[in-house]
Amino acid sequence: LDGLAGGTSLISISIIALLAFDAGGEMVVLISMAVAGSILGFLRHNTYPARLFMGDTGSQFLGFSLGVLVILLSQSINSAMSPLVPLFILGLPILDTIAVMGQRLYEKRSPFSPDKNHIHHKLLHLGFDHYEAVFIIYLAQSSMVAIAYFMMYESDMVLTVIYCAFSAMVLGAFSLAHKVNWKYEEKDKPKKTSLGDFINFLHVKGWLESVPRNVLAILVPVILIISALVAPAIQIDTVVLALVLLFTLLVTFFLKSAIAGFLEKAVVYIVSVIAVYHFSAIPDPLINNIINVLFAAIVLAFILRIRFSTDRSFQVTPLDYLVILLIIIVPNIPEAHMNDSNMGEMAIKLVILFYTSEAVMGFTGKGWSFIKAGVIITLAITLLRGL
Repeated sequence: LDGLAGGTSLISISIIALLAFDAGGEMVVLISMAVAGSILGFLRHNTYPARLFMGDTGSQFLGFSLGVLVILLSQSINSAMSPLVPLFILGLPILDTIAVMGQRLYEKRSPFSPDKNHIHHKLLHLGFDHYEAVFIIYLAQSSMVAIAYFMMYESDMVLTVIYCAFSAMVLGAFSLAHKVNWKYEEKDKPKKTSLGDFINFLHVKGWLESVPRNVLAILVPVILIISALVAPAIQIDTVVLALVLLFTLLVTFFLKSAIAGFLEKAVVYIVSVIAVYHFSAIPDPLINNIINVLFAAIVLAFILRIRFSTDRSFQVTPLDYLVILLIIIVPNIPEAHMNDSNMGEMAIKLVILFYTSEAVMGFTGKGWSFIKAGVIITLAITLLRGL
């Protein structure tokens, strides 16, 4: 499936890099991050619907890289960890391989014969969409690498029991679904309720599309403006940056090519970074709580917009889920070597602003005009307060 091999490899290679970094294995870290970077660039064009596809050369390179790096990690870099940790780092692919080969042998076929009994085939057969199947496998593989991180010094017996239990749970779920003929797309229709009727009424009226759209178009620029107003202090380098960004926006008014849109988006993203930085320095708990409520509101509006909007100018792909998982989880991992205790919260807010800003910039008309006006006001306030 589109994004499946690259995404699961990226999850595994990232945990290898983190564990090697903790153990001082600089060479494994460098190689792992180089491979991870190439995967991330490839996934940009390989997630569903893909424009670029992986062949045997790419998949075998990834498998070889993961195999070599995980052996170096567990046998050389950090030999104190359990030798079963690689079983979790490469958890779902190993389980998938063992399961399909076992089934082929049971059916008296060659273990290398092709079929459609892989985990992703089973998920599609159960009625999940392409991207849903990929996302489910991402979550399962993320769970496996989380176990590898937090339980790498447990005994071999404990890890064996956990892996067998996880495998039995996954394979047993598929077996049970097959026996009862359960289908995701054929679930019983929910019974009519007052809440369901109300949601359907809102959907028919178009309010579940228009209201979240308007909330995003207003709240995103408002949050940017608030960041400039409540910032405890404006540094001189921020003032200089604000001046450069204002000049950049001024230049875009005279450009008619695609470069103008690129520059406008770049300014919005940079202002979002400045806003999150300013929020992290606010000492007043009341102001922080108000800001968190505003962020929660735009997250809710964003979710409703993705769920009910018929506008396809902005869509979330499995790659987006993967990036969100990596950006949010990594700063919050114990011993992640983050000097700033607010780094995890800053990462979450930055991801929220990036995605909601991208959604707003996909709007035509007033929505896009609001965020441009908000950015200009934010930069102007930053200049006035910093001078």
